[in-house]
Parts: sequence; C-alpha cells; structure tokens
Amino acid sequence: MKIFKRIAIVLVLIVLVFAVIFMIPIGDPQADHMSTHFVKIEEYLQHRDMRNTEVSQADVAWHLDHILKVIDRLYGGVEVSKAEDFPGSNFSVQKEIVFLLGDFPRGVAQAPESVTPPETILTEDIIRQLEDAKARISEASQLNPDQFVNHPVFGPMGRNEALRFIEIHTDHHFKIIEDILAE
Repeated sequence: MKIFKRIAIVLVLIVLVFAVIFMIPIGDPQADHMSTHFVKIEEYLQHRDMRNTEVSQADVAWHLDHILKVIDRLYGGVEVSKAEDFPGSNFSVQKEIVFLLGDFPRGVAQAPESVTPPETILTEDIIRQLEDAKARISEASQLNPDQFVNHPVFGPMGRNEALRFIEIHTDHHFKIIEDILAE
C-alpha cells in the first residue's frame, strides 16, 4: 500500500510541475528574435536544389519557401487582428507540449494549402519573402500582445504565442534541411 501512496505522490508532483510550466507566459519578443533564423535561411538558399527523399520528398527550396509563407500568414494574421476581438488563447494539450518541447514530430501535420509552396519556386521569390519577413518581424514587439491569429490546429494564439510558434516551426524545418544536407 505504501508503494501506491508514493506513486500517487510522484504523479501529483509531476502534474503540478507541468501545470506550473504551462502557466508560465511566453515573454515579449525582442526586436532581433528571428535574426539568426534569417541568416540561416540565407545560408541554406545556396543549397536550394538539394533533395534527400529518405528525409523529405521536398527539396531545400520547398522548405525555405514554406517557412517564409508560414511567417507571412501567422504574422500577417496577428498584424491585422483587433486586440479587442481576442477570445484568449485556448488550452490545447498539443500546443502546450509543442511549446514545452520546442518541436513537433515529423510527418504528423500536412501544410495547409495557403502555406504550400508553388510547384516552381524561384530564388527571387524566396529572397523577396525573406526581406518582407525581416521587416515585419523586426516590428513584432510594437504589436499589442492581445493581437492574435487563429491557428488551424492550436486555435487562437496571441502575438507572443504566434511568434513562438514561428520559431518552433522554423527550427523544425531547419532540422529537416540539415538532414537533407547531411547526405
């Protein structure tokens, strides 16, 4: 019977730790919070045509274009939203786990059509999207924290959550690109 009490106490402590972690708010973005990510995009661009079908059916250019389209859609959604309409972030176990781990598994989600790259990806388009992303993200801290975007899986995300998701999503695709280039 003592062993069950100990297990129960350990489980309660684990639940409390996770509850505290989930309650920690995501901090305000810094003006340069994505600058290293943008540098990496520029570096990866020279490998745009590399492909490794054991890692991904898409080439590096596809991943770069997709990253930039996600930044555009999520940041753009936050930018045009009205803070007074923010319903508040909804609790999602999936979202909390992704935010806690800072990653998500490969092959689980399908990119929505709105952020799926075109069949032909021009280097100039990637460069233009990158310049747009740099300009917009540098102004992220000026947006109201209650401005939001509706994510197709996680629901409404305030400015800070949306920007954190952009980082996690970008890092996710960087890992794929690194595996493509490791061949």
